[in-house]
Amino acid sequence: MAQPIIPHWRAQYAPALQRSFITIMDPARPPRRPFPAGLTGEDLNILDPAAHVFAPWTLLSWGQFINSPAGVPPGIVGSRDRKATKLIADSGGFQFIGAPHLFTAHSTVFAYLGWAETHADVAMTMDIPTRAIGKGRWNSFQDCLDDTLVNLKDFSNARTNDDLIVLNVLQGRDWQECLAWYDAVKHYPFDGWAFGGGSRDLLTMTRLIARMVEENRLGRHLHVLGTSSLQRAVELSAIKMGLGQHGDAEVTFDTATPSMMAANGLIFTGAKWTSFTSEQARLPLDPQLSGSPFLFPATDTYLGSRLTMGEILTRGGLSQSGLDSTGHALLTHHNTEQLLRNIEEANRWADLVSGGGQLNPPGLAQRLHDVFAYLGAYAPEKTISGHLKGFQDALDDEWQETSWT
Repeated sequence: MAQPIIPHWRAQYAPALQRSFITIMDPARPPRRPFPAGLTGEDLNILDPAAHVFAPWTLLSWGQFINSPAGVPPGIVGSRDRKATKLIADSGGFQFIGAPHLFTAHSTVFAYLGWAETHADVAMTMDIPTRAIGKGRWNSFQDCLDDTLVNLKDFSNARTNDDLIVLNVLQGRDWQECLAWYDAVKHYPFDGWAFGGGSRDLLTMTRLIARMVEENRLGRHLHVLGTSSLQRAVELSAIKMGLGQHGDAEVTFDTATPSMMAANGLIFTGAKWTSFTSEQARLPLDPQLSGSPFLFPATDTYLGSRLTMGEILTRGGLSQSGLDSTGHALLTHHNTEQLLRNIEEANRWADLVSGGGQLNPPGLAQRLHDVFAYLGAYAPEKTISGHLKGFQDALDDEWQETSWT
């Protein structure tokens, strides 16, 4: 039985699952092109603790199923062991940015809530992201907040599954908006928080968390949308440890990066510790390599050590590049495992700081120390760290709807 790559005491990365990846692992629906090298869907099922690579936390966006009455298709989500895995439901609010007509107020909220209560263990409320400003009915920050408040009331009143952990989503474009959003939504009786938009900035997030602690509103779970950088991963682990003095809150974060990179022929190859970043490389996805004996160039993962390029590519696939749905699933699996390993290795490097070690880039070690000390303070809002002020780290896009078809 595989052990989770990231131990439970750290912040947990939840890879965002895509519809194609869910269904192609289903033994009842074999892929158009069988998995190579004797592999099966069971071997690649990251939600199975008995598989070679196990991800106990994953995220699934309702946005992929908003037009699908059947909800989640058959596959690894429907067959997962709910005692061993935790699925986070994202409301797909970013879907409304590109297609605002999909939001029909009350009916949209109720449809998502029913889906989340059936399939998920943790669910975000349905927010209207501030990035939707200028799209459809939302012309201002207040428009986004007003519709979100109606959604929260619907969510609170219609909720029936008490076992579902519900996270109140925060939005905003700067500290003032994020604080105003928090003050407007904090009275709803949910179980934790999800950080979207500008609330994901490290200083803004830690200040908001400090207020939650002081107001006894922290809850059981914190989730950060759209981030999987190694710096952010260790910062979130520091936040989790810092909060240990105030309760036992879970901390998770997500991206669809493994799948989106695979769709573009990109793979993770390891980590670069001088910059604390994951390294990437572009594969030569030439259909002429189909059937070739050339080995896959990244060997640190379960699939990377077993496959040839000829087994990944196909001449008759759905893509002119030679990458069909089977190839995409294989690269997604590799990327998921490699990113999980990079995150855990980053955490281990960060552990050395407590023993006097140094980290690159400059300032990261001090930042981790400050986050831990700040959130562990008796009154953290009154002891804001100078090392956190003005710091801006790169964040990934929160968009999770891209799916290989």
